[in-house]
Amino acid sequence: MTRWEYARVHIPVDMEYIQLQDQKIRLVDYLNYLGDKGWELVGVIPLGESAGYMFFFKRPKNDSLSQGETFPTPSPDCDHPDRSSHEESKA
Repeated sequence: MTRWEYARVHIPVDMEYIQLQDQKIRLVDYLNYLGDKGWELVGVIPLGESAGYMFFFKRPKNDSLSQGETFPTPSPDCDHPDRSSHEESKA
């Protein structure tokens, strides 16, 4: 019987780029990276008009996470060009 491990990632609204560790990458490249690591996107839940989305992933369970592998998640303070111009217009 296959055992599964699960992960979730919050993705802000209209985010074409995400901040991952010390680099800025396109969201599609991040999703492809997770696919290469064996993670399958199994669900997306909208969190509201300005809250973004919650992405849910799964993959067959193995010992890699217990050996120090962590699930890469985007930084909440990503420098996104659309976000900075939107926040300036609020002020």
